[in-house]
Amino acid sequence: MSSPFCTIAALLWENGFTPLPVMPGSKIPGRYQGGVWRPMRGWTRFCDEVLPLYQISQWEKWPEAGISIVHGTVIGLDVDTDRKDVAKAIFNAIEPSPVKRRGEKGYVAYYRIGEGLENNKARLCWKNGNEILCELLLRGTHSVIPPTLHPKTGKPYFWLTPETLGDIGCDELPELKGESLQRLDEELGKLGVKRNQSPEQMLVRIRPDKSSSPWRKLNNRALEPAALDQWWPALKMPKSASRRSGAWEAVPFWRPSTSGRRTEERNPNLKAAPEGIVDFGVGRTHTPLDVVMCARGCSPVMAKNWLEQYVRMEVTKLEAEFMPNRRGEDNFVSECPDRSDVPDPVQAVSSSFPSGTPHSCEQSRPSEKSYHYEKSGDSDEKDAEHTSWCMAPVFRRAKPRPKNREIRGLSSADFETLLPRDAGPFPITNYRHDCPGLLGQIASYLEKAGSTETEAGGLAVALPMLGAVMGRLYATSTGLRTNIYAVALGASGTGKTSLVNPAKEIMRLSELGSLIGQDRIASGAGLIKMLVTEPRRICFLDEFGHMLQQIGMPGAGVHARQIISEFTQLFSAARSLYTGTAYATRAPVEIDCPHLCLFGMATPEQFWRAFSSLALEDGSIARYLVFPIGYTGSRDPDCRSRPGIVSALEHLAAIIGSRSKGHQGNTGLCIAPLSEKVETARQSLIKTMDACAEYAERNSIKGGMAILRRVAENAIKIALISAVGRNPAKPFIEKIDFDIGHAIARWSATHMLINIASHIADNQFERDVNDVERFVSQAEKKGRIWREIQRKFRRIRKRDLQDIIEGLEKEGSVRVQTDPNPQGGHPVKRIFCT
Repeated sequence: MSSPFCTIAALLWENGFTPLPVMPGSKIPGRYQGGVWRPMRGWTRFCDEVLPLYQISQWEKWPEAGISIVHGTVIGLDVDTDRKDVAKAIFNAIEPSPVKRRGEKGYVAYYRIGEGLENNKARLCWKNGNEILCELLLRGTHSVIPPTLHPKTGKPYFWLTPETLGDIGCDELPELKGESLQRLDEELGKLGVKRNQSPEQMLVRIRPDKSSSPWRKLNNRALEPAALDQWWPALKMPKSASRRSGAWEAVPFWRPSTSGRRTEERNPNLKAAPEGIVDFGVGRTHTPLDVVMCARGCSPVMAKNWLEQYVRMEVTKLEAEFMPNRRGEDNFVSECPDRSDVPDPVQAVSSSFPSGTPHSCEQSRPSEKSYHYEKSGDSDEKDAEHTSWCMAPVFRRAKPRPKNREIRGLSSADFETLLPRDAGPFPITNYRHDCPGLLGQIASYLEKAGSTETEAGGLAVALPMLGAVMGRLYATSTGLRTNIYAVALGASGTGKTSLVNPAKEIMRLSELGSLIGQDRIASGAGLIKMLVTEPRRICFLDEFGHMLQQIGMPGAGVHARQIISEFTQLFSAARSLYTGTAYATRAPVEIDCPHLCLFGMATPEQFWRAFSSLALEDGSIARYLVFPIGYTGSRDPDCRSRPGIVSALEHLAAIIGSRSKGHQGNTGLCIAPLSEKVETARQSLIKTMDACAEYAERNSIKGGMAILRRVAENAIKIALISAVGRNPAKPFIEKIDFDIGHAIARWSATHMLINIASHIADNQFERDVNDVERFVSQAEKKGRIWREIQRKFRRIRKRDLQDIIEGLEKEGSVRVQTDPNPQGGHPVKRIFCT
């Protein structure tokens, strides 16, 4: 049976709220550990931190968990009465919220925190005597929401409004500003209802006392966070819990409840922080010694002796002069003895402790801290000597930077529209018409010069080839270069290698053969040595997927594994100085703006199996442009346009040679500006892909974050190659150039997301699951018979194969259907992909 938390938590998180699990039968955030529910400590940190999605997935497994939301960006107005005059006063004071929920009585209305309330915490309450009529729940609080069961009525909370927090985003709630408090005070004041001071106002009321009383000094030291974390839990007061480091709460059990509740039912109204200690149930301040006397039922002297074992030693004059004050001037409380507002300890605890109960405080004090100095008779001389010491400067702590909360992003339908599950055909069908300039001409020639006709093969080779030719001279105004990593994916016999020979031939005839790198790379050092000779290189790598698999094998040597890391570093170093790896036996290698381009050829199975989840995390796979080249049949090569292509490449090389002068050819760097339309389109693409990446992260789509954030970068690189091909002398990136890059980069990213979900795995079991699911999906509507699956995967044990099918069925990936056998005998089990 699903819990209340499980039914709505993920939707709340997507709408910008932070849900918390609530202990069954209570209103307290809890944790389920070892089969037992316990209060959750430190939950207030989620008021400012973004809750990770995986945490919600874990909490959804906890049985009977209720649900609440923390207040920070969203706040709640808790009307704890059904009085009509109070409801009317609130209606006259502030704008009604579109979202309200009800529990036992009254309602809670939800708002966004507005100007004037940012620095308020905890809660503000309006009371009529001891009866709380209205509370404003601010940062540091939470409220239970439907469908959690109310602990008193046993019935679920319910929404009073048509809209719920699951229907509306956090940013769509109305704002509640500081001026609204004044109107609430005015309207509720007409009914004789006054607002109590906030916890922060009550704590600030405690001002510094310059007295040198030992009672005062002990109280000050006991309020330091490190000391509070020691002596407060040692008192073992009811419901004692830590709200954060140096902040605690408990039930003040020595006084009777204002509402007549038993101790186990009372709220922890006694709050402690470095600013002071306040009993919010009766609005009374305490010192640490007050709390110890009341909790232990002892005299002031006994309380002093007990408390001293948990605080640091008193700072001497020398320390006070040379050690920075870590607590600040405002962290003082009033003196302990003879407080009229503190109940008599003996009378207060007489009902809690039986007569004659000993409260021994005879415990040894801790050893002195290392920074404690002993004063001697000639201290004045030492002080004079130490005044010449140079102490480290001390600054006030900077205000913490506000954390950005995640706002409502794309819906599932939006993501499906922007990145459909079927990438469709290659978006560019006519190279010469759709890609004006040298890029389209070379792509068209390479397509015709090959012995097989492919869907995207021409552009797959033309982009890295031209990227290498143009390297180190051209750049965009955003600093990107033309280095491209392209991979052609196709089954054996689809003509991947037939595209390489024409490309090498026209480069050789154009006297650009020196840019062609080796066909095999054995080590990272060999790769760097190749670039030292010529920083611009294009490598045509056959069986690229097989090479990546060998590099990633557990037994691969360190030199082979270094190839992948060098690929990743060189991709980002195309516009900077590459300093390489430090070795003890030889001098480091430095390459100014290395420009490596790759054209890899692989079968889909080999390529995708070469990567693991690590490649998704470090972003190495996102640097590739993949081209499933398709296959349309064999044909005779057509090389009639070769002379024109060679002439165009020679013209491009001549322009590059005339501008690449100076030290290492960098003084003639040519910046290709972006038109206004291109810049607008680029910003729109970045925003769209960021939204898609955030959706992918929230929904655990493998590789989505890294791949989608690279789309705009790859698009502008392709656009630069297209623009230089149209006008090498003065390139200017127009909208047509960006449209080409956008279409190719987005098509490639869509193919990546589709294949990563069904191929990439970290172990053999995950690979088997992916293989079975992919085999079933290839049958489409026909489905697969169980025996057909068994024959296909003979290498998998029958029991394991059944477990895989059952697991896919539970997660909703496949549907199992049993049909009667028309020939008699056992029924036929058929598996369909959903």
